[in-house]
Amino acid sequence: MTLSTLLTNTRVALLLLIVLLTSLCSSPHAQNHSRLRFDGIDISHHNADVNFAKFPKNIKFIIYIKATQGRTYTGPKYKSFVKQAKKEVFLVGSYHYFRMTSSAHAQFKHLSEIIIKSDQDLVPMIDVETSD
Repeated sequence: MTLSTLLTNTRVALLLLIVLLTSLCSSPHAQNHSRLRFDGIDISHHNADVNFAKFPKNIKFIIYIKATQGRTYTGPKYKSFVKQAKKEVFLVGSYHYFRMTSSAHAQFKHLSEIIIKSDQDLVPMIDVETSD
């Protein structure tokens, strides 16, 4: 495979990922909050035990929770964190940690299999930090 073909395939896969994320934004919660600004945080399994009940109630946090990474990894605390955050009435969105070592198509498929549209109050995000 040539570099040109690889770059084209990656661009197509990223475009497909954007389409998925856009379709997930059609939840009523995402639409209701699309013009509001909140301070927020992101969390993952690296945060150990998170006590959502202790978050300040006078501040509306946006909570992005790591759902997936690469083409196979699923955050071990993802579903639990989503459930706990929603119980405390925080807005919830999911994020995927993108890996350059895996096909964008495979990562798109993995993310779409893990996140549940009805759990998304916010647009899902992609975290791209390295070039692996």
